[in-house]
Amino acid sequence: ESAYSNEALGIPLDTAAPSKPVILYPTKSGNSATTYANETDIGGLSEIGAMVELFQSGVSAGTVATVKKDVIQNITIGSVSEPAISPDGKTLAYSYSNAVWLKNLDSGQSVLTINQAFRPVWSGDGTKISYSYYDNNSFQRLGIYDLSTATSTSLTNDASFYEIKASLSSDGNKIAYKSNKGGSYNIWIKDIVIGSAVQVTNGISVTNPRLSPDGLKIAYFGISNNRWNLYLYDSSTMVATLIDSYSNIYYLDFTPDSGKIAFVSSRAG
Repeated sequence: ESAYSNEALGIPLDTAAPSKPVILYPTKSGNSATTYANETDIGGLSEIGAMVELFQSGVSAGTVATVKKDVIQNITIGSVSEPAISPDGKTLAYSYSNAVWLKNLDSGQSVLTINQAFRPVWSGDGTKISYSYYDNNSFQRLGIYDLSTATSTSLTNDASFYEIKASLSSDGNKIAYKSNKGGSYNIWIKDIVIGSAVQVTNGISVTNPRLSPDGLKIAYFGISNNRWNLYLYDSSTMVATLIDSYSNIYYLDFTPDSGKIAFVSSRAG
């Protein structure tokens, strides 16, 4: 009988706990969020290949495995303009040949969806798309396409006026836009369900309205003292508040809970 060898077999034990998963969408970890649909996607970060368990009101709602590597999808769609990805990341809307097309990113199939239209904008729940078109008198107007019914309707019945710069609420029931109805360009908000429209601004040059996800506030830019200023309009009080006086008009967005605004300012020089 031979002597004991000095070799051994073992399985290393990972004594370091994995990093805590972090939720990034539709809100950040620790913060509540209001959704406007029966279901919503949840996105975040965790260790590669980890199993993450989700809880709802203290009860397990299921598990999901994180991806083991980054997935990069290359999409070839030719010479198109104004691409806009749906909130769930499954459909690409774009303008091509004076029409709005929808491309299924899984199957790769593209479907002509709205004729004589351009500049698609998604609602936050992905149920509606606003788009621009020219009426019979060559005025640029806005329309609403409902994906659940596959129907298009004009935003208003106004004649001889322009409607531009659309921004939809998360549930697709309200829209902010810019119109020269009344003689000069102003920001308007319309309840698509009820049909009522309210003029938000009056007397200053304005542009790029952004409607909050809950549809209760509008952020927009207006000229004062020869520079662009950022304003926030509250539809409950019908009062606009000056937020910033050194704003870049091309960068503006709300957080998913409508509580904060992200913007670019040169106030610090």
